[in-house]
Amino acid sequence: MHGGVLSTILDEIMNWSAIYNLRHIVMTKTMTVDFFKPVYVGEELGVEGRVIEQAGKREVIMEGQIYKNDDILCVQARGTFAMFTAKAVKKMNIMPPEVLEGFGGLLEL
Repeated sequence: MHGGVLSTILDEIMNWSAIYNLRHIVMTKTMTVDFFKPVYVGEELGVEGRVIEQAGKREVIMEGQIYKNDDILCVQARGTFAMFTAKAVKKMNIMPPEVLEGFGGLLEL
C-alpha cells in the first residue's frame, strides 16, 4: 500500500484520538512516519492512536500505529497537533457551524 495512504490513516487516527480524548479540534503541525513492514492492499489492519503529552493549552503530541491482524507493527507515526476549542474554531471561521455541531457530544460547544 502506498506510504501516503498509510500516513493519511495515521494522521486521521491521531486527529480523532485527540478530539475524543481532549474534546478539542486539532490540526496537524508536524508528523513523522516510520515504516517497518510492508502493508498490502486487502490485508486486515488494526489502527491505534494515543495522546503522548499535552504541551500546554494549545499543543498536543500524538502517536499512531498500524498493525497487521497478527499484531505485527507495520507503521508508526508521531505528530504535534495544534489544539483549538470549538469557540475558537467558530471565531476563526475554520469550520462551518453545522460541521462543528456534527461532532455531537465530543466538543464543548
